[in-house]
Amino acid sequence: MNFSLFYLISRILLVTHAFGSINQWRGAWAILDYETGLGSESALISLVLPVGVLILCKVFSNVIASPLFSGVDEATSVHDYPLHFKTPVASKWMYFLDCLWSVLVVQNLVAIAWRGLWNLTNNHLYPSNKTLSACVSLVL
Repeated sequence: MNFSLFYLISRILLVTHAFGSINQWRGAWAILDYETGLGSESALISLVLPVGVLILCKVFSNVIASPLFSGVDEATSVHDYPLHFKTPVASKWMYFLDCLWSVLVVQNLVAIAWRGLWNLTNNHLYPSNKTLSACVSLVL
């Protein structure tokens, strides 16, 4: 395949994937905000439950990697997504279930855990000044 065509198509797919991923976790975040509120109890539950499930499933490292990890695009690994069970493509249904687990479940649990942590810091760092609290918790 022509490098220019590959570059163009891969970037379109990356933007599409980024748009879908961001809206996926924003949707989960907004539903929790709407259904459970922004209080400390909701934030604590949003932190503890997903972290517990992620630890039990041995994927807690995803919580650390989300904001701190920086990847470099390479022509051979642009569209690689690490799957939890590392199922080979040959077993189509198991590969499909592995993709669903890794993308839908793990990504949402990570987003919900971060929601809990950020809401806790917003509620308790500077409770009288929400703007300052939000800025400081963003930096943390």
